[in-house]
Amino acid sequence: MAFEYLDLPFFPKGFLKSEMDRLLAPPLKNREIKDPFSALIEGYSSGGYDSWVERETARALNKSLTNRLGAFHQEVIGALPGWKSTGPHGDAYDVIHEGPFGPRNRPAVAEVKAKYNTMNSNGAERVYNNFLSLRKHSKFKEYDCYLIQMIQKHPVNEPWVPNQKSYGKLDHIRVIGAPEVFAISIGDPNAFSEFMRAFEQYLIEFYNCEPDKKLGDVISQAFPTVNLNPEAN
Repeated sequence: MAFEYLDLPFFPKGFLKSEMDRLLAPPLKNREIKDPFSALIEGYSSGGYDSWVERETARALNKSLTNRLGAFHQEVIGALPGWKSTGPHGDAYDVIHEGPFGPRNRPAVAEVKAKYNTMNSNGAERVYNNFLSLRKHSKFKEYDCYLIQMIQKHPVNEPWVPNQKSYGKLDHIRVIGAPEVFAISIGDPNAFSEFMRAFEQYLIEFYNCEPDKKLGDVISQAFPTVNLNPEAN
């Protein structure tokens, strides 16, 4: 089966296929010690041992998928033109863009998060303070620092602070959504739509199933500007 549609012009050849396969690989066997208190309560309240095992397996799979998606998002942003990922063992940031980027035309470093509410207030404060610390180093004093949210509640590209009244907004610490990072990096406002179409199509073929309009609606709800059916226009 050919997957030429995964070779999007803004990614290195073979990149997206490789990352998708890594994302969808069978999870490692869950070796963590099970919680007998949870097992007894959930098992006896929901139909016994087999029911509990089914729910526990689903929980473990979801946890594994969440972790893998975090790595996938970082590598996808890091593969865009001008960007570079620091990899799984990272640095003080997830990705770096050494050329001009964004409305201020400055080089940039960024932390990549799955969603606008991924971090609690303490996590957000740690990211913000890390950005402040980075800017104290001579190498990064001219860099802008971005919190890249793959999914935003509302599309924004603006100065960002954690939900703490003691912080003042700084132009060089910003929050931005993944669709706009794609658009700026590639120079094409439709680039993120191309990525999402390829992502969904590969899942349909990988799992040998039919397109599901309701699942497509989930994409549209998260990314209102994404066009999954360009030929319909």
